[in-house]
Amino acid sequence: MMMFMWDEKDVVYYESIAHAVRGVFAICNYGAYIFCDLGKKVNDRLCCLCSLFVLLFFHLVTFSWPFLPENVHSYNGTLVNSSKGCDISQLNWCEDMTRVNIWVYYIAISSCIGIAFSNINITMNTLFSHIIGPRMQSKQQGMLEMFGGFGRMLGPLLIGFMYTNNGPRVIWLVEMGEIVLMIALWLFFYRRLVPLKMPADDAWTDRESTESEGRQQNGKQSLTGSVT
Repeated sequence: MMMFMWDEKDVVYYESIAHAVRGVFAICNYGAYIFCDLGKKVNDRLCCLCSLFVLLFFHLVTFSWPFLPENVHSYNGTLVNSSKGCDISQLNWCEDMTRVNIWVYYIAISSCIGIAFSNINITMNTLFSHIIGPRMQSKQQGMLEMFGGFGRMLGPLLIGFMYTNNGPRVIWLVEMGEIVLMIALWLFFYRRLVPLKMPADDAWTDRESTESEGRQQNGKQSLTGSVT
């Protein structure tokens, strides 16, 4: 990893640990919903909104701010045979890239991502299902999964392109912009993100009875007209 001057073996090792810790946070969070019935104790809208703020917080504390005291290690790949650090012969943004504290980064990515993603996964899907209401949801759920699939397909390609040409700062800025946009939209539509309320059964029964009586009356009139 360029930021912490690791080779491929170190990256695989430490990233595996970070993924495992994130998994523990996510499992504990899912377990709270399963065994403690957390879904009945939290507001889905507010929980999802707070999780978006947690994601924004993660990006803010792990951003490569220009005022950070230490720069990443850079080298010239045409002169030095090395795989640790940032190769200025291939990446023109290396010299200005500051280094994020390793402890801040991995504590934040393990806790913030592990908790926020699992909360969003539960609350957003639950709320989406409630908003659609007690009717066929295959089309809406299919569209949700389709756009999620597009994101998982195109995201790595776009991130790789931006990383090569602009570095991690631009990636962080784009992601923060997306999160801020989602927060703004969530706040704007907050009052509308509620379960669909269907008319009461009595109202439906009265309406159907009235329509049935009307059809019967029209049928009698038509029959009388035909006999006449």
